[in-house]
Amino acid sequence: MAIQEKMLKNGQKRFKVRVRDHSGQWYKVMTFKLKRDAERYERELLEKRGLGELSLAKSVRDQSVGDYIHTWAETMRSKVSAGWRKSQDQMLRDYVLPSICSVKLLELRTEDLGRIFKKMEDLGRSAQLKLHVYNLLHQILDDAAHADQLILRNPLSTRFKPSLTISERSHLKPDEARRLLAASRDLDLGPAIWLGLLAALRPSEVQGLRWESVDFTTGLIQIRDAFKRKVGVIEPYPKGKHIGTVPMVAALRDLLKERRQGRGPTDFVVPGSRQPMLSYSSFLYGLRRLCQSHGLTVVTPHELRHSATELWVEQGATEEDIVRLLNHSSAASVRRYLHRSPDRLKKIASVIDISLPTPIPAPKSSSPLRLVR
Repeated sequence: MAIQEKMLKNGQKRFKVRVRDHSGQWYKVMTFKLKRDAERYERELLEKRGLGELSLAKSVRDQSVGDYIHTWAETMRSKVSAGWRKSQDQMLRDYVLPSICSVKLLELRTEDLGRIFKKMEDLGRSAQLKLHVYNLLHQILDDAAHADQLILRNPLSTRFKPSLTISERSHLKPDEARRLLAASRDLDLGPAIWLGLLAALRPSEVQGLRWESVDFTTGLIQIRDAFKRKVGVIEPYPKGKHIGTVPMVAALRDLLKERRQGRGPTDFVVPGSRQPMLSYSSFLYGLRRLCQSHGLTVVTPHELRHSATELWVEQGATEEDIVRLLNHSSAASVRRYLHRSPDRLKKIASVIDISLPTPIPAPKSSSPLRLVR
């Protein structure tokens, strides 16, 4: 049946018209409020099919995967950040296009897509990278099938989707975190480390943080900007596409007040040694040397964020508190930051009191029981 009737929640009806041409492709799918308009459009499509008119022009039928991906990249990524767009372009250039660029889009088969992941397997690429390529291809081919209606279905099989083994990120235990805070307090890199450990800021947010975003009156840090290393620019509204806020613990507020002296509102909170903003390499290698020199677990700037959750949970923060601290939208994405450390359970186990009551002796019978027949 070419016309599909659908009832909306408000009780109104909609009529969708779907008709295939002789090649099996859909003519343009349209939805109407009135059934008579849907019937009129259905008749038009049936006449086209009777005359042998195909839904797609010859230029579209001959379109290669490479041509479609080029068009898709130009028109379908308006909401993609510059850094992620650059990563997508690299994945397409290195893995996707060499395998299927010249294949006609209408003739693309699951086996063609399998070559991409076979090549990545031969090159020893990580499961995480393969998952990124899979998700990118899935989006492109979904758009070809649904948004542009150029193919009947998405030919990408779920068997190519890699499963990831989630491993624990390195992190500092609370005692180690306190030692690092003490060791770094008076160093130039100190504010960066303290912001990562006590406010759980991402390295990109530490780099882009300006004094105008630090409010000593309310005790809050506003996360307005983040430095994107891949494209070398500061972008407004980082993760989550909204301005997040993080409370300052007293020690962090005191440290920042000291460093605020003589600085302007648009100056960076953590300046670099030779430039206005701290570079990621200086942050990374400076933190590594500091950890090594004090016998601490070596962590990256991002792993300071993982270490921050340990400190907050130690002080009683709940999972919901950690969601707000990290400025995530859901608890599911935060669970990677809640580490499976036995220390908290050991501490709880050490104070659990199981004082068993003294057993009450059973009363003695005055006379032995006898079996009565």
